[in-house]
Amino acid sequence: MRKFWLYTIPLVILAGFVVIMNSGDFLKKPMTTQDDFVYHLQEVEQAVIREDWTAALEHSRNLDNAWNQVIRRIQFSVDKDEMKSINVSLS
Repeated sequence: MRKFWLYTIPLVILAGFVVIMNSGDFLKKPMTTQDDFVYHLQEVEQAVIREDWTAALEHSRNLDNAWNQVIRRIQFSVDKDEMKSINVSLS
C-alpha cells in the first residue's frame, strides 16, 4: 500500500500542474459580462471614434477592471511578457 501512495501522489500532483498550465485557452474566455476584455476594448475604440470622451473614460475603467480579473486567472498559463505588454498598452 505504501508503494501505491509513493507513486500515486506525485502523479496526481504532476497531472494537476499539467491541467493548470494548459488551461489558458479556457480561462481566457469571459466568464461574466464584467470580465469580457474584448467587449470593453471594442467599446473604448468605438467611443474614441465617436469622440465621446466621457464614455471612453468609463469603458476604459471597465476595461481595466476586466483585465485585472482576467490576469489573475491566466497568470500561470500565459507568457509573462505578453501580460506585461498588455499592461503597458492599457496604461
